[in-house]
Amino acid sequence: MYIYKVIAMMLLWFVCSVSASAASISINGWWGIDEEGCSDTDNQNRIALGKWKSSKGSIKFGEGKESIGLYDGKCVLSNKKESSTEITYQASCDLAEENYSGAARVNIKDSNNITLFYPGGDSEGTNLVRCDATEQPKAKNIAIVEPTKKTTVDYFIYKNSEAGFIIDLPEDVLYPEGESENGMEQAFKSSDKETVLFTYGEENKDHKTIKELYADGLNPSDKNEKVFTYKRLGKSWFVVSGYHNNNIFYQKTILSKTTGSVISFYFEHPKSQKPFYNNITVRMSKSFKEL
Repeated sequence: MYIYKVIAMMLLWFVCSVSASAASISINGWWGIDEEGCSDTDNQNRIALGKWKSSKGSIKFGEGKESIGLYDGKCVLSNKKESSTEITYQASCDLAEENYSGAARVNIKDSNNITLFYPGGDSEGTNLVRCDATEQPKAKNIAIVEPTKKTTVDYFIYKNSEAGFIIDLPEDVLYPEGESENGMEQAFKSSDKETVLFTYGEENKDHKTIKELYADGLNPSDKNEKVFTYKRLGKSWFVVSGYHNNNIFYQKTILSKTTGSVISFYFEHPKSQKPFYNNITVRMSKSFKEL
């Protein structure tokens, strides 16, 4: 009888030890790409993770389904399994109007540092640091501008048949400089010339894949002057964004499924005008499509 009690106690100890080792950290909350990203209310540089839901302009953590909240979409998580170093899920993601599904994973470095993997995200993972706040305003895309700027913006459709794309552009904000001789390129500038937009199309002479074009986008000739804060690779497109000296830049490139050509727009504006141009950038990105 005594030996049975010993065995039972050993089994109980083993179960408790396994349970303790399998315990994981709570990931509910904001996670920034870096500490500065935690204060980014546009959410390009921070991610809502764990259980959360949107309520009256704020993110409420600890409620709702487990999800990954991103600047350009959301992943709904299910089938959670966790250990002391890893949390795994099945994920269904709607990112920038494209759908992805598959495995998602959180690699736990410590309670304040993780690496996040999800379908449609960076294959090398996204390193994140925990933000202190448990509730912060979500992106509202409200323009707070100087009196000289328009507080409401109307749009028109710019169509370039030669390059093979359309895009919504803000009226009375960006003014055309004239198309190139072959009709494939067009530049637009603000009245003060501080904000520039380049739209262009080109042949894919080297027959590069979208992954190769994405790699080129992350290694421009002026890379030493840029800090990349946002990057996304889609099935036939990519976006890279960040800081270029005292400006914010945003580039979207599409590899045409029909012609194989490459179409892009590159937008750059002063950091100080981010509240005004954020909404414009989102509108241009979503409307930029091949013909």
